[in-house]
Amino acid sequence: MLFQKKVEAEVVSKNVEELEDPPALEASGAYSVVAMAAMQDESRSMWRRTTLYHVSFSIDGKTKEFRVDRNEYDILKIGDKGMIEYSGNKYISFEKKN
Repeated sequence: MLFQKKVEAEVVSKNVEELEDPPALEASGAYSVVAMAAMQDESRSMWRRTTLYHVSFSIDGKTKEFRVDRNEYDILKIGDKGMIEYSGNKYISFEKKN
């Protein structure tokens, strides 16, 4: 990856974002019977659900937020200090100081 940075950082916040996507239109623009039923389903049981995990780090006096996977989200704790490695807005890794 180009322009990777590895600098000291501290975990300052964490949040989870829950997204729900309605069934997609078919290429023709027409809804299938299943998609039409899903759109009318008040429980949205047929909608696609996505969970995104975000962690914010204090880096050089500025706060930078990254999307991370669930395992990384669970491991990182607010107040953890160490070395973050990233490229642009892409999180690569975080190595905690002992």
